[in-house]
Amino acid sequence: MLLSLTAAARGQDRFRVDLRFNLAYEQRPFTAWIDFSGEDASIEKSGRAPGQVAATKTSIPGQNDVYSIKVDTNGDGSMSDEENHLLHLDSTITVRVQKAWSSGRTETLPYLIAYHRRTNREGEEIEIFSWRPHYRAEGTLHYGTCQSLIALLDIDGNGLFDAQDFLRGTTVNLDVNGDGTIWGKKEWLRGDQIIEFCGSRFLIDEIAEDGSYVLLKETPLPVPKLGEPVPSFTAQTMEGKSISSADLEGTNYLLDFWASWCSPCVGKFPYLQELEQALQGQVKIIAVNVDEPSDLEAARAVVVEYDLSWPHIMTGKGASDPLWKMFGSMADNRLSIPLYVLVDRQSRVYYAANGGDDLGELAAAIESMLAEQVKEAK
Repeated sequence: MLLSLTAAARGQDRFRVDLRFNLAYEQRPFTAWIDFSGEDASIEKSGRAPGQVAATKTSIPGQNDVYSIKVDTNGDGSMSDEENHLLHLDSTITVRVQKAWSSGRTETLPYLIAYHRRTNREGEEIEIFSWRPHYRAEGTLHYGTCQSLIALLDIDGNGLFDAQDFLRGTTVNLDVNGDGTIWGKKEWLRGDQIIEFCGSRFLIDEIAEDGSYVLLKETPLPVPKLGEPVPSFTAQTMEGKSISSADLEGTNYLLDFWASWCSPCVGKFPYLQELEQALQGQVKIIAVNVDEPSDLEAARAVVVEYDLSWPHIMTGKGASDPLWKMFGSMADNRLSIPLYVLVDRQSRVYYAANGGDDLGELAAAIESMLAEQVKEAK
């Protein structure tokens, strides 16, 4: 079942790892739900779980905190042959859904359904029926003298392992330290970030939608490290001007990675403008937008609205942009924005994080860097 990634198995620097289902794995937290929305006030309501799995909930007369739940586990469109589950408030039930993929593979996958109530922004109490996969696809990654557990999550719970899962969070588990378990930020990875393993770097090139394998490929893209020289890069601004790490040697500069849909990113622009004024040219600010093509118009509108005067790199490549992959894959970041990367005039990465509330953490880092430079100059 497991394929060792020896030289004979590589082929164009692509590496295949065969995977199998672990049906005892409980994914946390809940990441999807059953949609029972609608104005229908009938006792029985129909809904859909991820993967277009049909479900019904039926009120029980005289009981406000329990429903009868049925799920079309075999996909035949009928509930008459399905088990009736009683689901109480703040409790869970387990259902097993038959899944068939285009590859011809079939499997019965377990899911947990939970029933909760919460108050929405309008102060109304609403009911939530969460849907959580109770499985993952896992295998062993062999490379050189190293081997570790690797696993993929179907984080949206639709029965497909695909790039859509990458958008929801950390969907790749890798036992980096080889202790046999997956734990901590360094071992929960996004599927589109650079994966460092056994002295090499990889990107996920392909995943089978049925979770049967994952293909990795080696990448020359480096991952920057705090205290080390910034990797070489070249990019173009919105105006077509070239910006490179070589041109910036001898300059303190800040790379601000942001996106138009990221409220914290946009919300911190006024603080960044205040910081720029206070610094009086001691640190050059360069904004790097990581929007997809469909959001570029909104990104440009933000630049105009906030009157952002510093250079803007805006490629529209999203997570596939090499510059963002490099810096976004830094330790503990996992392609999370906002990301502020501070590089000193010796071209060393001095700081890389989200800046803190009101950019206080970033301001403190800049102050510390400048103080060190004054001390070194004496």
